[in-house]
Amino acid sequence: MSRPLVSVCVISYNHEKYIEQCLHSIVEQKSFGSFDIEIIISDDCSLDETKNIIEGFDFGSAKVSILNNERNMGMQGNFFQVINLAKGDYIAICEGDDYWVDPRKLQKQFLAMEKRKDINLCFTNAYHESQNGVRNLGSRVKNEHIYSFDNVVIGGGGFCTTATLFLRRNVISNLPPWFADAPVGDYYLQVISAYNKGAIYLPDITASYRCMSSGSWSERRREKKEKELFSEINKNLHAINQLSLTFGIQYRNAFEIAAAKELYLVSLQFLLNGYPNQYRVLIERSFSIKKGISRLQVFLYFFRRAPRMAKLIFNFIK
Repeated sequence: MSRPLVSVCVISYNHEKYIEQCLHSIVEQKSFGSFDIEIIISDDCSLDETKNIIEGFDFGSAKVSILNNERNMGMQGNFFQVINLAKGDYIAICEGDDYWVDPRKLQKQFLAMEKRKDINLCFTNAYHESQNGVRNLGSRVKNEHIYSFDNVVIGGGGFCTTATLFLRRNVISNLPPWFADAPVGDYYLQVISAYNKGAIYLPDITASYRCMSSGSWSERRREKKEKELFSEINKNLHAINQLSLTFGIQYRNAFEIAAAKELYLVSLQFLLNGYPNQYRVLIERSFSIKKGISRLQVFLYFFRRAPRMAKLIFNFIK
């Protein structure tokens, strides 16, 4: 059997409301007649009907591998497992609660990457879809663009919408040992893929990313308790530090901004979850690393000794 050109990697957990739409959007890709594609799906011990929906789905003639984990591996463990099973020259990612909206998504990204052999990552514009189905554009940039490595580092996990990621598989072969223990894989995969030539951005809207959906990373972070959030922030800061050590002092400023941004975002989560002291500690730490990196950071720092006021104002203006 010939090796596939593109591996589509899907992870799922409690996605019974969304997984069928996700799979339909993949098998409807026009590229299936142009080049070999494999689909790899890994369900992480879903407690709902996700597993049964996947197994009963009609994939047609597509090459499909379905994994049902015997134990819950967590989002990062499941993600790491599925990308390591990919055999294609390229890897595309679509988590089970997201879906593609352009039937030529893979074809467009493949052609863009073939033109730039020196770049390992391509992403596109996408919808960000709320729980009630309202869709907003993730980017207002209307032209194809090459974003620098610094742009990707500073942009954070939301800079490249995960459901639009398209990368060369050789990146996976060179992932550092700490990657498997990182709290969330897509951001660090974006950064490692973007070194050092950056990433291709296509303005085409090719996917819809569901915000705060059941089983999503954003929902899980919102529900985490104090110890879990502290564990996550420490792992993220360790990973960012490892990236900084790996890629050199010339990118120090970008990684300092990334660390300060992660700290103030978690400080906000502590504030919203009812942990005012932890909120103050983290926002002060964020400000000590790199101050004034966003209006939100400045706002959180200014009101750090008045958490009730900060929470009231944030909930009013968000």
